[in-house]
Amino acid sequence: MAELTRYLNALGTIESGNNYSALGPRTEAGNQAYGRYQVMDFNIPVWTKEVLGSPLTPQEFLKDKQAQDAVAAAKFGQYVEQTGNPYDAASMWFSGRPMARAGNAADVTGTSVPEYVNRFANALGQPLAENAEGIAALNAEELALMREKASLDQGPSNKQRQRMISAITDYYESTLPKQADFSMLKPMGRRG
Repeated sequence: MAELTRYLNALGTIESGNNYSALGPRTEAGNQAYGRYQVMDFNIPVWTKEVLGSPLTPQEFLKDKQAQDAVAAAKFGQYVEQTGNPYDAASMWFSGRPMARAGNAADVTGTSVPEYVNRFANALGQPLAENAEGIAALNAEELALMREKASLDQGPSNKQRQRMISAITDYYESTLPKQADFSMLKPMGRRG
């Protein structure tokens, strides 16, 4: 819980300077972020219902500091649990995707995902330069898993199919009973 509190303080700092009354700039679609953690208006009714049990309007949410803290704690906590690290959680908060999938996506102000995550790390007091090796390893592992999943989704290539068929055939043939080889035996004459 102490770690989550640190993450939320960093998040509030970079999102609004910890201003519960903050309103973000409107997007091209007309959406807007609200409060200390800059929760997007379209998420507010869904997330408040999920976390608090009943939906709030963006205006109600803006006036309710406890609701803002509860929603941010629940959702950011889910992202940390889902991604396994606060940096990918910050990327998801900002872009909806972990760093490896978000790339250089940017918001209406021009802030990119890497810039945002760097600001988050600095607000935590852990600049990315100090954590770059660990983050790079996390991203490399996530990227490898994504590539593996993509290859599974596409199914095996013809060459892979041939190898699988050959392996199955070899296994099947190895389980069949061996036929006796009588070629070495001499025929015996009839008795009697």
